[in-house]
Amino acid sequence: MIPEQHVTRYRASDGQKQWDTIIPAGPWLRTDFRSGPGGGYAAATPCTDGTLVYCVFGSSVIAALDFDGKIVWRKEIVPYTFDVTVGSSPVLYQQTVILLCAMARAQDSRVVAFDKTSGQVKWEQKLESTAFGHSTPVIIDVLGRPQLLVLASGMKVSPNALQALDPADGHRLWWCRGAGDASSPAFGDGIVYFDSGRGSMGVAVDPTGSGDVSNMKIRWTIGQVPEGIGSPIVVGKYVYRLHAPEILRCWEAQTGKLVYAKRLEGIGSTWASPIADREGRLFFATAGKSYVIQSGPEFRVLAVNDLGDANHPSPAIGGGRMFLEGKQNLWCVATAHP
Repeated sequence: MIPEQHVTRYRASDGQKQWDTIIPAGPWLRTDFRSGPGGGYAAATPCTDGTLVYCVFGSSVIAALDFDGKIVWRKEIVPYTFDVTVGSSPVLYQQTVILLCAMARAQDSRVVAFDKTSGQVKWEQKLESTAFGHSTPVIIDVLGRPQLLVLASGMKVSPNALQALDPADGHRLWWCRGAGDASSPAFGDGIVYFDSGRGSMGVAVDPTGSGDVSNMKIRWTIGQVPEGIGSPIVVGKYVYRLHAPEILRCWEAQTGKLVYAKRLEGIGSTWASPIADREGRLFFATAGKSYVIQSGPEFRVLAVNDLGDANHPSPAIGGGRMFLEGKQNLWCVATAHP
């Protein structure tokens, strides 16, 4: 029997629960939980446009709720030959909510854009040569033109692991050789950096090309990047990558030259993705042991904190607050009580 799947709302100021809505389960009864605590039915992260909340569950269902907790629309994702779980989160673009469905059966792989108010399919791009992946697509702006970056290859090196689509209609703009699975690509300083997150080569590519850019637009590569389920990040002129065992690497974005590799001793998880603020501070934050690092060519630890409730989810930010999901509690961190 598929377990109940809930979306809950908490008041940001004091954590009081305001509503709890059950989303009717989709068709996929999962039997393989080898992916551990990060691969349950609620692995995907919801998103919102300020009017509706969009959520995806591992039973292969996507739904939209209003801010009162009422289900506005619900769609089952069929076929559902996902590998182990649904790990990709929905992303918003204009009037659509977009979901990567990279499947263990490659002929089922596709990207689907749903109308965000009705749930009707606006466009679908089949990716029949794309193996499974759990990363979340990233929308970037390249020379004034939006690109939807999709990363999946079943962990193996493939000729089109990273693909750039037009988010308006899904047609392919360019693609690049590499590997993809758990981690999303990162964009900054004129390059896109990506690796699989499961232990693979790392690639930095210029996103201004078209078609197969593997021979002309790859700027640099790293032979092997150890497993780090969280995503990389580019801040200023540097690429930052946290991976096992508790190692933070920093490379020059333009050259791939290693700037430093330092251990973040006892960090709560290498699965959570980092965030950066306007001052260039990097937050490697969970409800366990967290680090704040100053970006730049020198390794500078600004703060270390530990809430003692280690878990894998990435932090969420809003209204000057950071929200962290532990195994026991939901936490809110802010500079001062509002």
